[in-house]
Amino acid sequence: HFQQCDFNSAKSSQALKLYHRYAAVNYLNTFLYHKMDSHWLSRYISFDGLHHLQRPSDQGILVLTAHQHCLMMLGVAFGLSGNRTYPVLMDPNETVPDELKPYFAKAITDSQRHYNGGKYIMVRFGPSYTRNIYRVFEQGDMLISANDFPKNIAPKRRKNIPFYSQSISCPTGTIEIALKSGAKIVTAFISGGINEPFNIKIRPISNDDPSLKSVINQYGVHFNDALQSDAGSWEGWKWHNLFD
Repeated sequence: HFQQCDFNSAKSSQALKLYHRYAAVNYLNTFLYHKMDSHWLSRYISFDGLHHLQRPSDQGILVLTAHQHCLMMLGVAFGLSGNRTYPVLMDPNETVPDELKPYFAKAITDSQRHYNGGKYIMVRFGPSYTRNIYRVFEQGDMLISANDFPKNIAPKRRKNIPFYSQSISCPTGTIEIALKSGAKIVTAFISGGINEPFNIKIRPISNDDPSLKSVINQYGVHFNDALQSDAGSWEGWKWHNLFD
């Protein structure tokens, strides 16, 4: 997939090396979530654009991100920053092989303890979770949603966004609910963490044109910018059917 996206060979080699290192960092951090606190946050996480999360206390916020290796760390960092956090997660019972379920159960339990009363919203291949998302926004809380998927498992309600010389699917459900609920929308992507602190870059989605098309287009630009600067941080390169 690195080659399909017109990387030169040197860039592909570096991205692949970082890909494996990020995967290892994420695996190790799974066993450290239970120890993390505000002191850990100030030492190992830096934020760009944290002020973009500011909003009235009764306004919810949608954080659009992607399936990066350290996606759970993103949720932990926002939780440790004081946000009641509700990350959307594909139900491991439908997506994770039996031998990995104990590992994922630990990751979910230990990371969720930092969400200030929030919890994972488990998504199955159906619309049953939408009521919970409305409730998060009504409470003025934070919803984190990774909106990049290979086409074969993306929900029916989706749009394509440019992705290098190809395109990738963007499910629209959480965005549509956020727009209907009057929630603020931002993007956030995490990088670093290998011999340096993690960095989380938060960018606002402009509401000059509060339409689904505008939000998706802006998300696509931010997503591509994040990968151009740190391609190895994205877990999606493993999807064998990324462009099917």
